[in-house]
Amino acid sequence: MPTGYVLVLIFPVLAAVFRIWASASVDGSARISAWDCAVDQFKGGALFLALGPLVGTLAAFLAVSLKAGTVLNPLAVLFLLLFAYPMGAIPAMATGALMGALKPWLWGWRALVLSSAMGRCFHRFRHLLRAVRAD
Repeated sequence: MPTGYVLVLIFPVLAAVFRIWASASVDGSARISAWDCAVDQFKGGALFLALGPLVGTLAAFLAVSLKAGTVLNPLAVLFLLLFAYPMGAIPAMATGALMGALKPWLWGWRALVLSSAMGRCFHRFRHLLRAVRAD
């Protein structure tokens, strides 16, 4: 596994450890807290995996269409989705797992802002490591 993916996946693990540590006394035990965290991380990862690359592709398509001043071929979105899911699946799952772990503390607009920022960072982080390694 490339180094960038390993580093991207460390953040959800650290968030899960923090949630278990912080919520163990509230939930009654670390085991209950770990189960709740795992369920929330799975739901968040699955949701972001299903919708993240799709929403990102549609946003990029609309931005390019607005920049061009005309609506491009809508079937191009289907072609772009062939590349969106292989390239964006791991950063999307990592972002969903991170947001799932931080769910008790993040809600509303703060969760949207943080999830958008972390998704962008996770996606860029992988590319930055590839560029550093090439030098």
